[in-house]
Amino acid sequence: MGNRTSTARDEAAAAQSIGHFDHNYDAILIDQSAGMVEACTDRKEVPAAVKRLLGDGRYVELVMKFDTVQLVENQKTLLTIPYSGVKTLEWDHSCSSVKITANTAGEESFVVVKVGNSLELENEAKLRIRGLSRQGSGQQLNLTFAYCGTYAGPTKPKPFQRKRANLSTRPQGKLPPLALMRDLAIARHTGSGAPTRANGSKRVVHALQHIHRGGNTFTVLHAYQKGTAAEHQQGELHEFESKLALSCGTHEQPGLVYAEGQQVKLSHGWDDVQGWVVHDKVHAGEMNSGVEITFRGSGTWFFIVLDVLHLKDAIEHFWNRHRAPQPPKPQSTHGRDIVTVTTLHGEIKAPPKPVGDLEITDEVGTLVRSSGTAHGGVAKRKSTIIGSMVKGKKPTGWQENERVRKHWDSVVVHQGWLLKKGGLAKSWIKRYAVLYRTAMGHFLCYYADFAKSPLYHEEERERRIIDLCKVTFVRPVSNHDDVPPNSFDICTIEREWTLSAESKASMQRWLQIVTRAIDEDTAIVPDDELVFTVKPRVDPSQQLVKNEYSTALKVSASGVSVCAVTAADELVERFFWCYTDFFKWSILHHSGKTGLQVSVFTSADFDVKDRHEFLFRTRDAVKLATAIEFYIEKFMSIMHLYLEGTDNSGTSQELNMGASEMATNNLLGEDDMLALGGEDDDDQTGTKITQEDQLLEKQPASPTQGILDLFTVPSAPSSSQVNDPFAPGALPPKPPTDHLADDVSALSMETGFPPASAAPVRSDVVEEMTLGDAKFDALAVGAAEGANRMKGVLYEDPHVAVAIEHDYRGSEGRVTVRVANKCSTPIDSLRSDLDAGETGLRYEFGAPSSTSLQPGEAAAQLLMLECMKPFDAVAALVVSFRSQGVPYEVRLALPCVFTKFLEPVQLSPNVFVQRWATLGAPGLEHMVTFAATAGSANAAFAKPRLADLVRVAVVDGVDDGGGSILSGATALRTGTVNAGGEKISVGCLIRLEMNEAAGAFRLTVRTAVPHVSTALAEAIQKLL
Repeated sequence: MGNRTSTARDEAAAAQSIGHFDHNYDAILIDQSAGMVEACTDRKEVPAAVKRLLGDGRYVELVMKFDTVQLVENQKTLLTIPYSGVKTLEWDHSCSSVKITANTAGEESFVVVKVGNSLELENEAKLRIRGLSRQGSGQQLNLTFAYCGTYAGPTKPKPFQRKRANLSTRPQGKLPPLALMRDLAIARHTGSGAPTRANGSKRVVHALQHIHRGGNTFTVLHAYQKGTAAEHQQGELHEFESKLALSCGTHEQPGLVYAEGQQVKLSHGWDDVQGWVVHDKVHAGEMNSGVEITFRGSGTWFFIVLDVLHLKDAIEHFWNRHRAPQPPKPQSTHGRDIVTVTTLHGEIKAPPKPVGDLEITDEVGTLVRSSGTAHGGVAKRKSTIIGSMVKGKKPTGWQENERVRKHWDSVVVHQGWLLKKGGLAKSWIKRYAVLYRTAMGHFLCYYADFAKSPLYHEEERERRIIDLCKVTFVRPVSNHDDVPPNSFDICTIEREWTLSAESKASMQRWLQIVTRAIDEDTAIVPDDELVFTVKPRVDPSQQLVKNEYSTALKVSASGVSVCAVTAADELVERFFWCYTDFFKWSILHHSGKTGLQVSVFTSADFDVKDRHEFLFRTRDAVKLATAIEFYIEKFMSIMHLYLEGTDNSGTSQELNMGASEMATNNLLGEDDMLALGGEDDDDQTGTKITQEDQLLEKQPASPTQGILDLFTVPSAPSSSQVNDPFAPGALPPKPPTDHLADDVSALSMETGFPPASAAPVRSDVVEEMTLGDAKFDALAVGAAEGANRMKGVLYEDPHVAVAIEHDYRGSEGRVTVRVANKCSTPIDSLRSDLDAGETGLRYEFGAPSSTSLQPGEAAAQLLMLECMKPFDAVAALVVSFRSQGVPYEVRLALPCVFTKFLEPVQLSPNVFVQRWATLGAPGLEHMVTFAATAGSANAAFAKPRLADLVRVAVVDGVDDGGGSILSGATALRTGTVNAGGEKISVGCLIRLEMNEAAGAFRLTVRTAVPHVSTALAEAIQKLL
């Protein structure tokens, strides 16, 4: 692998000095946006040498200068773009091309050029950008790199930078809602998709079975034909061992065979299968999970199996492969072909699949077997001197394994000789490599000799197995120095494989076929887990042992299990993070050590303000981050295909977000930050100068600290939040029941039967209620009596009494309005409505439980609310009815003020100070000094009122003036979504200074919305 330190030092030196030189590349201008480059008036003939390499077209020179990139034609400069003006550099190394997109407003401005060696150009571009950044050139460099396909250059790309092939006809970038994806991930992780131990993959076992036996066999616990008596004996296990065998059905063997003991009960080809449905309820604890298959002529059968996930994968593979070119089964992930590929010109139809070589030759090139035909007596088995003496290897004829011969051509995609470094001397040795297409995906296996392959050997003699679904990228030119010509790298989440072909043509063929197989496995995910032992340094959950290597992170298909390592070296899961729970992760470097900082959502609505930040030290931080990124990309590919099973065609049920949009990075190093889900509040720019002692203990922030919030995290939710059914993560409110109107306890009144009014009543008491009505105050922000009451009487007069009961969760609220008849006569035409005014509330009023009330009766009506924007107005509740033919209407102030949509935000002292400074711009602050009228001007009185009535989370550890100052944070939740599809929240910070001797408070409120600052200050003032 070489010396990484010296390599990094050499690259730094190269980045420092490369700016002193210009570099010209011969290029062909392939495409451009309108007006980007002037039309060619005097086309220059393409030099013969360039034409042989790049083909014909408009010949230009691409010039990499110190601070600009230029296109030159006939010594005339066509285009000059400073590096600060470049938005993206998108690479397609499969055709040695690059798309340069300028950072301009309006329509996209770009040029696409083809060069002789795009890998060299990419490396130079990164060196120049890195050099400019380190030299402090003054240019603001915000450009990003992107890639088409699986090829990469010397620098490892992030999965989110790549545009992969599309297996579906649905446009890329469409995903189900986050909540649905999370439910699916948990169901898989706790059910049939529970990961196997590291290096214990069931997929590999099934794949080898397919390679050596031509299909897959699954143990059946019980099987029955629907509509027969056996259907009612589902709980009974078979007396004999029962098997369901699947194959492609093209090599003298039916596609599907079911046998009980030695008796074959079913035998059908795939043409006889009319349809099938998987019933996977393992996550729900049901044991009767399996597959239901309808056969032509045999009815519908249900097979109960233990390994339902891999059975599903196998059926998908054989079914889709048999039905091609018909569309694959919706939501399937196996046996699919590519529909479109992404190029620098956009998505295009996938090119024809490259054809592999099915001929077998010995190591000197003698033909042993052409496709389907054996040649004997002339080929040599590969041998060494020791092997010849010990094993007696000599020229001989070859007897094919009859069992394998029948299906060999159906599983082999390509085969041939490759050089692989190995042996005791670590020399380059020829190995016979075979690429297989199995029901579990593609696998590249190599053998000591072709005679050790399954076609000629009874036993499994694979020396190594490369699972192509684990590949992160492929380098078409090896990144290592001590390699033979025509070498390439296959990089997986576990290791890198460097292989060398016999010729350039052979290498290109291997690369085309391997990368196509990788693309076809885009949605196939490994079933085993990667385990990383880490040392927790920051743990807001308080469930892990800090500062010891006693925690393991198990990374697998659906998420990351955070486990404690017991004394017996057992791993006990403490909690599980789905990939939808990840907000961001960063690799940190300090004092020669590395760590991984992970920020995860803690609320069910994926609010960026509700998250925990963990810090784990591990020397495998880069590998750990790569595994997380890899599995997120896989997870999103599966979720993209999941949409094929949905009936909706619009985007309301879909999240319009692709892999490249779910992450941002600066691409200037392998430790850059990826942010999922939204804007990051924490400054990570100073990670590389973090000192060791900052990890060991909490220290007050200092002006010279470069990382204000690097190791501080929000606290765990309070017990009140955990017990609150409307807290984040709780169940949604229950719908109203039929007996809603029967609950009149909130009215607490006597019915006096007063005489009816002689004239119509149209009362508007909204303003009077908001100026000091005790009932309104008690239900709105609280008063001395009945503070923060969730139900109570809002209004009463001689005719009616109105009571409300309200609950809130995030941006949503549920208000039950109850109206009681206090008259001595019936009332009818009863209804309630809402005048939202300038509040911006979105609402839906249900029908009343009754529109006619006898004396003393009450009716209820349900009002659903959602706060869409900050507001300081008051909505009007309009209650109307008729009594003795006279219409009445009462307009009341609804105590649904904006403070109802506040949620406490737990902040560390450092984060509070940082955000307080951020909100210090003019107009964002509201300060007021007032007398304490509700109680003493001290913390004992003020602190609980802030926490209970305004839901402010008090931050301890900030300068508190000896106990005379309280600092806190809360957030206003809204239902308005941003461009990323996430609900917008308004952060609110307060500082309350208390003078107990003078009986006065001074309150300072800062938010990003000026009138919210004012409204919140007024609400708090009313409480104190």
